[in-house]
Amino acid sequence: MISLRRCSGAGTAPSYCWSSRQQQTVNLSSRLQLPQRHITCRDGVAGPAAADIVSTILDKVQGTDGGISLQPEQKREVDALISQLEAAGRSQQPRPMQNPLLFGNYNVAYTSSGDDQRGQPAGGRFRGRLGRLLFQTTGVFQSVLQPDIATNKVTFKLFGVLPGAVGLRGTVVPVQAGQPHGRGTAGEGDTVRVLFEPPVLSLGSGLHFRIGPPSSVQLSTPYLDERVRLGRGSRGSLFVFTRGGAADKAGMDQVGIQPSTKSGVAWLTAALLGMLAGGWGLWSTGLLAARLLAGSVWLVAALLLAVLQQGGIVRDDDDIKRVQEMTRQQQQQQREAAAAAKAAAAQQAQAAAGQAEVTAASAAVSSAAAA
Repeated sequence: MISLRRCSGAGTAPSYCWSSRQQQTVNLSSRLQLPQRHITCRDGVAGPAAADIVSTILDKVQGTDGGISLQPEQKREVDALISQLEAAGRSQQPRPMQNPLLFGNYNVAYTSSGDDQRGQPAGGRFRGRLGRLLFQTTGVFQSVLQPDIATNKVTFKLFGVLPGAVGLRGTVVPVQAGQPHGRGTAGEGDTVRVLFEPPVLSLGSGLHFRIGPPSSVQLSTPYLDERVRLGRGSRGSLFVFTRGGAADKAGMDQVGIQPSTKSGVAWLTAALLGMLAGGWGLWSTGLLAARLLAGSVWLVAALLLAVLQQGGIVRDDDDIKRVQEMTRQQQQQQREAAAAAKAAAAQQAQAAAGQAEVTAASAAVSSAAAA
């Protein structure tokens, strides 16, 4: 349970911090054991100043479709507030990635693209200008699940009618302090890499398609409290995540585990082929109106394919190299684990054989003595 308590300080103005009444131990990964710790603060760090900044940010981004509808000047104002909150977060203890508050379901309340970012930082092509036209967004969510799982989900209505979602599920790997992170280096306990499996596209209640390649992101968490979590991507993009609400009802623990259904693949293939064939049928009539309609059908099909290519993921060379390296490391770890298991099994078999020989020898001695 999290409560607000007064912190001791030398100043005349009171300062506050958030403390946990119930200590707990959590794991971010097999290599990160989190000790039982309380959240501590210093004057002006996790007190009213930070809380006021959080409230101001949330007021400015409310109803902006994750910041997309904000004007450039308004986004600069929000980004400046985020920078202030990042500065406050530098003194937070425990560090965000070692804090039990990290785990949970979040709404993506705001994103701001960095200079090196290609496409939308949250949602990829589904949240681009073209994607929003065809796949009308109804929610953007992210979860951090114990022990080391992250899931992303964009819910939408295709053509404003057919409900659906696209989801990613990945493994979280802590980044050691001092390693490269975008234009800087990773801070102590702040940064992780996530290797995502290929995305799963879902339409209706039972059609699932696993499309696109694996992908990866590198994200630092410079500030965390009971209301929000800040994120800064390796390409300079900024994120504001709010806890709970609609995210708790989005089934985030199930994201990315659905296998492709044969009916789903057949439906998607038939739909695209039907659009192409229907357009050709209209074109072949020779009528101007029919040909205009055929062109519209073909255009919609082409736009759908443009959004769906690579599962809606926008990748660059650095991302591809990072995925390849993380995949290689995972495969190496799996090979080492398999070899260790095989060696252990061989040792157990050898020990069992030795024990059997001892038992047989003892039985022979006993028989000889009896004779």
